[in-house]
Amino acid sequence: MAEKVQCPNCLGDAEKSGNQIICAACDAVFKITKTGSAKAVELGRVEKLEGRVGALEELLTPEPIPGDGEPGGEQEIDEQEEEEPILPE
Repeated sequence: MAEKVQCPNCLGDAEKSGNQIICAACDAVFKITKTGSAKAVELGRVEKLEGRVGALEELLTPEPIPGDGEPGGEQEIDEQEEEEPILPE
């Protein structure tokens, strides 16, 4: 028989059955160890979606364009060209 407990992840309503805690709120499954702590066995849909969104954000984040006030931009290159003469004097 399952007893009502609090989810170790989201603190929502969960059910403890044997040595597993199954959370209905975050859709995660935890295994209770001998030390009394709970280890995640299966991530829920929320954690999976957060991981996918994070990976997509990394792919879609544009790289800085040189010359937008960042070091190494066009302004810095122009200053270097002015300091060194191209033709000998």
